[in-house]
Amino acid sequence: MNLYTVAGGLFGTHVTWDDIEEDMQRELDTVATFGPNKTAKNVGDGRGFMSRIALIEPDWQHKDKELPERFIVKIVSQLAILQLTDDISKSTNTENNFDSAVMKEMMEVQQKRLHNAEVTVYSHISKLPKGKVPSTKIYYTKKFSECNPVKGYLIMEYFENLRPVHIFENVPVQSLKKVLRAKAVLEAMSLKFTPEEKSEFPGNMLSELFGEMFKEHLAKDMFNMLQTSASEDIKDKVDKLEEVYPELMDLVWADNLSEELGR
Repeated sequence: MNLYTVAGGLFGTHVTWDDIEEDMQRELDTVATFGPNKTAKNVGDGRGFMSRIALIEPDWQHKDKELPERFIVKIVSQLAILQLTDDISKSTNTENNFDSAVMKEMMEVQQKRLHNAEVTVYSHISKLPKGKVPSTKIYYTKKFSECNPVKGYLIMEYFENLRPVHIFENVPVQSLKKVLRAKAVLEAMSLKFTPEEKSEFPGNMLSELFGEMFKEHLAKDMFNMLQTSASEDIKDKVDKLEEVYPELMDLVWADNLSEELGR
């Protein structure tokens, strides 16, 4: 079993309705059950490619307390990125190297490691005084392990009307201050991580995670896809990007940026 083969759970993952129901019953200390009109909606397409994000409406039956009418389940999976790259490769008539066994196995190792690290971070955030860091409520988390190789997920509170802020958008200074303040709290919080918890994090984030993904032959395929799908008015920009790409993608240098800037 693996994270890149379609399974019988929610949206092709290994996580089932029974898993989610049992987790929520236990964590919320309730005997209420999911009802016949329960629904799961895939809300992750276009917002991320390393997981399936499901909006759950459980249709609670036999409620014995106030229970969330909606919540999110974030399930680690490769199905989203494989579908995306398959669509692109077909439309551009190029090879999909993301579908190779080596790439999928490499990505699975990193996905599991990052998910477990994310769970660790949330466990520490939950211990902070309320309001120290803006954070969603986490109902339950499940790490990967030798005994649990394919079901890594988080169940969390659902917020309506959220809008993603993209990297190309201008952000007011006051909003940026809030982000930096939260980052400072997280940096201080990390000092409490145990050696075992620290080992869950990649030592060289960029080169370890993206080194395999951006090897020369994969980069060439990526630019072929861009050239094939790009409109005429930006094709020259794709050529320029390909020309400077080797210098931009010095991942080892990027991993050591703090040391470089501190000289």
